[in-house]
Amino acid sequence: MSEHLETEQISRLWEHFLHLDTNFYNRLNFFLVFESVLLGVVGLLYSRPNGSLLGLKLIMLLGFSLTILWGYIQARQKYLLDDLAEQVKTVAPEYRMTLERRKHAKWPVSSVWLLAYIVPILVALIWLLFLIFL
Repeated sequence: MSEHLETEQISRLWEHFLHLDTNFYNRLNFFLVFESVLLGVVGLLYSRPNGSLLGLKLIMLLGFSLTILWGYIQARQKYLLDDLAEQVKTVAPEYRMTLERRKHAKWPVSSVWLLAYIVPILVALIWLLFLIFL
């Protein structure tokens, strides 16, 4: 991509970056709420004395499957964000300066990386533990 874009083009690129960033966090929120509701349903069904074990396992399998899907979607969205961030960094000097300043910070792991990979893995482990031990 050319480093000599017009201000309007840089602005559109930045807006696209913000749109992808917003999508990342909106999807994260949606999946976390949905997974929480499913975990609540599992807890409710498990506490019932005449609950169906098959129905419970199917809901847990649904939760695990959705978690795998969620992890893939978040990882892909992070890839798109990283790619667009590199483009913005080449054309927007203010953004590049901000990133350079942040390199000297004490935070070795990106919060976006944690939210894209670690959170879905932890939720998947919860579902796997439920599937194995219930």
